[in-house]
Amino acid sequence: MYLVVGRWRIPSPYGDATRRNFRVWRGKGTSSPAQLGLKLVKCLPKKLTKHFQVMILVDTAFGSVQFIHGVRKRKYHVIVGIACTRKLVDGRSVAQLHKRGQQLRLQGLKFPVYVSWYYFKRHDGKYKKRFVISTKALKASTISWWGKRRWQIEGWFKTAKHRFGLHRFGESALQEGFPP
Repeated sequence: MYLVVGRWRIPSPYGDATRRNFRVWRGKGTSSPAQLGLKLVKCLPKKLTKHFQVMILVDTAFGSVQFIHGVRKRKYHVIVGIACTRKLVDGRSVAQLHKRGQQLRLQGLKFPVYVSWYYFKRHDGKYKKRFVISTKALKASTISWWGKRRWQIEGWFKTAKHRFGLHRFGESALQEGFPP
């Protein structure tokens, strides 16, 4: 989990002044990444969630119906990447949409969402269209901006995993929540 509150960033370089919270996916037959993500969301400090609007920004791996419903059940909003093959209730896929920012209903969700997209430059120099949905009514440009911003956060995790060996072990904060 990477928490942003104004200029504060968690995890951050400030050691014990902030807490980090990780859940490690152990593979088939264990809790799914979406279930682990919901456990992290439940650990958000009440002091923050009472005073700030919570917006959860996650990648496509957390775009499951279970995760989105779990976040909304806690009265938070989510901006999440989705696959271009994701189906609307009318049977079309999101790849067939032509207007950013429109409200739509996805199969399996009990509430409407808002869609946008942006073009992500790949390593080979080509661009790939990435779709993003928001459970909160936002301008298309805002949804796209947050969707792109997620890639900066992803950069932190890739660095932590491969330069510092985080992919070889797991770390966890106390289960009572964080910070104390």
